Formats: sequence, C-alpha cells, structure tokens
Amino acid sequence: MITDTEIDTFVSDTLSSLQAFRDSLLEDRVRPHLGKTLKIMRRLKDPTSGEYHDVVLDATITGARWGFDDGIDFKVTYTHPFTGKTAETEQGA
Repeated sequence: MITDTEIDTFVSDTLSSLQAFRDSLLEDRVRPHLGKTLKIMRRLKDPTSGEYHDVVLDATITGARWGFDDGIDFKVTYTHPFTGKTAETEQGA
C-alpha cells in the first residue's frame, strides 16, 4: 500500500518536473525571438512637464516568463523617450 508520504513525494516530484519542463520549453521557444522588437504602449511621465503621455515604443525582447493563467509575458527593454535611459518591463504575448 502506498503511504501518504509516498503520495506527497510523487505529487511534489511530478509538479517540479512539470515546472522544469515548462521553463525549458519556454526558453527554447523564445530563443529565436531574442533581440527582435515589438510595439508596446506605455503611459509615461514627462519629467520636465510632469504630464503623462501614452507612448508607442519599440521594445526589444530579452526573454519570457510564464504569466498568470498560463499566459506568456515577454521580458522587454526600451529607451525611455523622455530620459533616454533603458527601461525594462513585461508585455503580454
């Protein structure tokens, strides 16, 4: 007869293996897209005027992660149009 401890270990090991597979799969699938750009929209504050503006930006894909409800979020960087600094954010795929 299987014990509660064996069941707990089975479930834990299975879920860990599944997560490792999902992470590996996503890494493999996003690799061909690294360095490509996509359009994102952000509401950004102009530090000079203090006003917020909706801005469409070109963002460079740097990775991906599993989001909520099994969605995929791209990790991206973009150049902030007001400061010129590189910023990181995520964008749903």
